[in-house]
Amino acid sequence: MHFKKKTMRNTLLIITFVLLHHKASSQWPKIYGQDYFRSYSMGVVETYDKGFLINYDFLKYINSEQNSGLLKLDINGEKLWKKELKANNKYIKVEGLALTKDNGIIISGRTTMLDVNTDPFVMKLNSCMEVEWCNIYHTPNLEDMADEIVYLPDENAFLMILNNHSYSNQERVNVMKIDSIGNLIWNNVICTNNLNYIGAIGLGLDYNNLNSKIIVRGFVYVYDSTGWYFLKPYYADINTNGNLNWEIYNYPDSTYTYGFSCNNTLFSNSEIVGIVHNYNDRNTAIVKIDFHGNFVSVNSLHKPDTVVSTQNYSSNIIDSSLYFGRQYFVEDYPNVAKGYAYLQKTDNHGNFINEVKIRDFTSVISGIGVTKDKKLAVAAWADELNSNFLFSKYNRDLEYDTLYNSPFIYDYDCSSSISSGFIEMNCNTIIKVEELERDKTRSLKIAPNPAKDYCIIYLPDTYSKVDVSAIFNVTTSYTDYVKDVTIEVWDINSKLVNQFNLPNGIKEQVIKTSNFKKGIYLVKAYNNSGVYLTGKFIVQ
Repeated sequence: MHFKKKTMRNTLLIITFVLLHHKASSQWPKIYGQDYFRSYSMGVVETYDKGFLINYDFLKYINSEQNSGLLKLDINGEKLWKKELKANNKYIKVEGLALTKDNGIIISGRTTMLDVNTDPFVMKLNSCMEVEWCNIYHTPNLEDMADEIVYLPDENAFLMILNNHSYSNQERVNVMKIDSIGNLIWNNVICTNNLNYIGAIGLGLDYNNLNSKIIVRGFVYVYDSTGWYFLKPYYADINTNGNLNWEIYNYPDSTYTYGFSCNNTLFSNSEIVGIVHNYNDRNTAIVKIDFHGNFVSVNSLHKPDTVVSTQNYSSNIIDSSLYFGRQYFVEDYPNVAKGYAYLQKTDNHGNFINEVKIRDFTSVISGIGVTKDKKLAVAAWADELNSNFLFSKYNRDLEYDTLYNSPFIYDYDCSSSISSGFIEMNCNTIIKVEELERDKTRSLKIAPNPAKDYCIIYLPDTYSKVDVSAIFNVTTSYTDYVKDVTIEVWDINSKLVNQFNLPNGIKEQVIKTSNFKKGIYLVKAYNNSGVYLTGKFIVQ
């Protein structure tokens, strides 16, 4: 009788498990974005209340400007609310999302709110999605491409990486440090003063709380023995003052001569795990580097025989297991859009353990988050159509997570529930003075400086225009360039204090400063033909 009861109990447990597994399988994935013309997820994080936050990009309708939004989900992936950024139909793209210790979030990205070129912006939101501050770090008429942002909890400060494509190839990768209320502390150039490579592009920034490691990742252009240049994956360790500790881009395994770091760096024990895409075998590998910048090992990730090439867009780590968002291409060019997304699990060395296909229509796993109870939160989208995106939860064995029936209270920091709607981009403008001074070929001469009652702005005899390519810059000089030039004077708080037009051919202008307050003033001279000159003066 005891044996029968035990057998019956085990049978009930098995039936219960099967029913729960079937219910979980039918629950996942959840699909969103059907109300947009196009939409695609970016990152995903678990919030303080056991919910999830996804930042996503969208086009409201065909030919509309790209915009970004935030989607809040409960523990089972059900939508709670969504917020769209609003900036008068200007281009906005959120690139970075990080949680802060006050249960709020920080987002970084780029926008064309101030001119046709993108500027980096950073916005701090509290846990109720109310804007605490928002800054646009503006360098007029220069192209700043902002990317990821990381939070430094010990300092309550932030680091953001950006690429400035208007500067020389040795000055393009920048890291900015911002304090808790958005003030710019410093903006340092990374990947410079090294004659062994001719240019760099920064692709991301990663921070590890346990050892305070800050890693810049990207790629550099390097000449080979034949005089041709090629890409090499680049990693650099910097401190919180922006100083370079070490950099690495040479790897003993010649298989990885060509390539770039393709997504977030992982930290395992005393090693850095970099994920690189390799052009030679069109596959992804992990490169291990110790904390002193020394190469340790490289290992290709598993690629089925039927797959022509692969890409990798996301990764994460749980204990000693690594998880990768893989994209498999089963056809060669020109049908490369026909990729399929797989969630792959490996050991700490990159040796294959298991993988699961996300869904037939899905091509890109854009984000892999890890929950406090060590589950995987996966955001993905369709590469061909970008019509919608999805969210799924998996356990460490790549099985769908079970549903949670216990009631949870979400957004409990707030006195009232959060509703769907808009986040207004009412941002302050901060002009980056040190970047205006960096390009001496396009500078205004101003004298006397410091000024008291007046100063004279002198346009240079020759104007140099730099056309920037991916690697090299071509400079063209002009003498007859002063046509329809406008001059603007701004104070240090980004307030326009004077504006006037120069007569054609005239290259100097007197400015009366007797009524100006003491301080620093910024000057820019420009026209619609691409002329752009900058300078600054001080009123005492």
